[in-house]
Amino acid sequence: MAEVSGHRPAATTAPVLVYEKRLRTGQLISVWRGDLTTQDTDVVVNAANEHLEHIGGLALALVEAGGQQIVQESKMLISQRGVLAAGDIEVTSAGTLPSKRIVHAVGPRWSEGTAAQCKAQLRQAIRKVLEYMSSQRDLSSVAIPAVSSGIFGFPLDLCASIIVEVVVGHCQTEHVSRLKEIRLVNHDDKTVQAMKSACEQVLGTSDTLSGAAASSAQAWHQGASSQMTSSLTVNGLNLHLKTGKIEEEKVRVFKKYNEFSGHVTCVRVIM
Repeated sequence: MAEVSGHRPAATTAPVLVYEKRLRTGQLISVWRGDLTTQDTDVVVNAANEHLEHIGGLALALVEAGGQQIVQESKMLISQRGVLAAGDIEVTSAGTLPSKRIVHAVGPRWSEGTAAQCKAQLRQAIRKVLEYMSSQRDLSSVAIPAVSSGIFGFPLDLCASIIVEVVVGHCQTEHVSRLKEIRLVNHDDKTVQAMKSACEQVLGTSDTLSGAAASSAQAWHQGASSQMTSSLTVNGLNLHLKTGKIEEEKVRVFKKYNEFSGHVTCVRVIM
């Protein structure tokens, strides 16, 4: 059975902590399987497009949970400064979300022909998020998704490695005393595993989790390893091969006309 997907809202299940590491500089870096719309960090990061049009995936989920105030502020920002570029960020309030603000980070659309530029733009977007956090006296925690790894087609493992690399590098500088916690939060097991692996490669094994967290993490790992068997990216779409009975799957189909490319984009999401 094949699944074609980009970012989609997480299931309404309890968040699972699968990795955490306290740095010598004091910051706590953690990896979660969870829903960004329910994170209680001071800031949540949205994987945004250049027009701040929150019409699908994580962006739509944040708007649906946080309200139309986010949409109105986004439209005002674009009218004032124009279309954003890959690597840029903008900030809005978080509406009725638990967080104080949303930082909208525009990641690059992956292309093999411009791979070096794409990597630089992703680094820039994440770095700007962290620099913004460090510049604000009332913000000390942030939840970051795998920006650009969905319909923008950025290779997942490379995306995770870059994000972790930038986060750790930023935390090792002297001007980040206000930034206390960075959560890497995603809803799907494959992305969570990629983030966990990237952290292990850079920071080593996780600190010892508490009893409840350790049990949840073990259950998540066992479930994740039995679900996804193979994955690849084709023209910005993630293709996942899964085992299971197709008659037991719930399917939602979304169809959207892209006024900028002139193409009709169909996204088939298996829930």
